[in-house]
Amino acid sequence: MDIAQKIEDDLHKAIKEGDKEHLEVLRMLKTALTFKEKERGEKPNQEEVIAVLQTEQKKRAEAALEYKKGQREDLAQKEEKEVEIIAKYLPEEMLDEEIKKTVLETKTEVGAYTKEDFGKVMGAVMGKLKGRAHGARVKQIVEQSLEKK
Repeated sequence: MDIAQKIEDDLHKAIKEGDKEHLEVLRMLKTALTFKEKERGEKPNQEEVIAVLQTEQKKRAEAALEYKKGQREDLAQKEEKEVEIIAKYLPEEMLDEEIKKTVLETKTEVGAYTKEDFGKVMGAVMGKLKGRAHGARVKQIVEQSLEKK
């Protein structure tokens, strides 16, 4: 089943069950997907749906961090719970070892060996791992691999 349909089904289920916590998040996701659909002029494909969900998840994670800095633990917990709910709809992320392997292969392919080659490596790796690994994790691994000789 595609992710957008699963969100739609779970939204109806949350309405019937009166699950306000999930309902709020699912409505937000459905709205974000509707905006994407209007932007494209057609329904988004799976990759685009995943990208929208990752963006929404990242927004929540950043908000939680800011709330913690502002000592608003109640709001931070709410945002963290939303991050968890969104994660249920995203594909499982790759392990660091798999990312490292892809980074090493890509470094060889593009002939990158120094920190100055970071952009070439990062762009190529993210193209290969689209939707399967967070950019922050990939960035960290690429940086570490370019530090080593």
